[in-house]
Amino acid sequence: MTQAIAPRFGAWRIAGLALTFIWFFFGGIGHFVLTKTFTAVVPPYIPFPQEMVYFTGACEIAGALALLYKPLRSLAGIMLALLAVCVTPVHIQMLIEADKRDPLDGSTPSAEVTLAYSGEKFSVPANVDIIGTMNTADRSIALLDTALRRRFDFVPLMPDTRAAKVPNEPDSAPLAELLVKTEAGDIDVRLMLERINDRIETLYDRDHCIGHAYFTGLKKEQDGVDRFQALAAIFRNRVLPLLEEYFFEDWQKIRLVLADNQKGVSTHQFICETADPTLDLPALFGSDHGLDSYAIRRRYNLQASAFTQPLAYIGIYKTLS
Repeated sequence: MTQAIAPRFGAWRIAGLALTFIWFFFGGIGHFVLTKTFTAVVPPYIPFPQEMVYFTGACEIAGALALLYKPLRSLAGIMLALLAVCVTPVHIQMLIEADKRDPLDGSTPSAEVTLAYSGEKFSVPANVDIIGTMNTADRSIALLDTALRRRFDFVPLMPDTRAAKVPNEPDSAPLAELLVKTEAGDIDVRLMLERINDRIETLYDRDHCIGHAYFTGLKKEQDGVDRFQALAAIFRNRVLPLLEEYFFEDWQKIRLVLADNQKGVSTHQFICETADPTLDLPALFGSDHGLDSYAIRRRYNLQASAFTQPLAYIGIYKTLS
C-alpha cells in the first residue's frame, strides 16, 4: 500500500510547491514587474498586452483553488483562461452567456467590458466554445459556484463497454473485440470491465465505475505476452490502488469486485482471505481476554503472483470449473 500511494503523493506535493511558487510570484513580484518595469523596458514597437496584469491575478486565484483541493484543478484551469482577459468573475459569467456574446454580424454585443489599460471593448465571440471536464465522483465541487455551472451544458460520459460499434461513430465501443491471448485462454477485456463496473455500481455507485480509458492502450501492444504484461501492470498499478481508495481498504468488498470469493483456486485470487486456525489468543492477550475466535478480523493478503495468472482475470467474469 505504501508503494502505491507514495508516487502519487510525491507528485502532488511537487505540484503543490510549484503552484505555491507561481501563486506568490505572479501575485506579488510578477505584478510589480509587469506593471512597473516590463512596460518601460520593452521597445515601443513591440506590442505588449497591458491586460496581462489580470493574468497575474488569474494565476493567484487558480493557484489558490488548485492548492485547496485536487478536484478544483479543472475549475481552476477554466477560471485561469477566462480571467486572463476579463476583469472579474462576475464579468466572466455574464459574457459567456449565449445571449450576451458578440453575434459577429457587425452589430454591437449586448454585453461587453472595457479593458482597464488599453481601454478597448471586450466581448466573447459567438463562435467560441468553452469545453471542460469534471469527474462527477468528486462531489466537493458540486455546489462550488452554481452561477458558473448553470451556464454550461453537461454531457455524461460513462464507461463504454458496448460489444459492437455504432454505425457512423468510429469512437464508440473502444473495447469491442479487445482480447488478450494467453495459454490458459483469451481474456475478454470488455466483458471483464463490464462485470467489474456492475459490482462497483452495486457496492458503491455508478459515478465510481472504472473508465474504459484504463484499457484502451492495450490495443497498441502486440497481442500475446506483451499485451498480457501490460494488462497485469494496469491491474497492479492502477486498478487495484483505485479500488483500495474507493472502498477505504475494505478488502472484503475488493474481493467481491474482483470475484476472488468465487475462485476455487487460491492462486487465482488477487486478494486472499485467511483465518489462521493456529492463532493462539491466550498467548497474545492472556487467559482472560474475553475474545471470541469468530469475532477476530480476518486477514487479507495481496498475492503478487496472481497478476501473472491469466485465469485470475478470466475468473472475474467467468465461473471457473
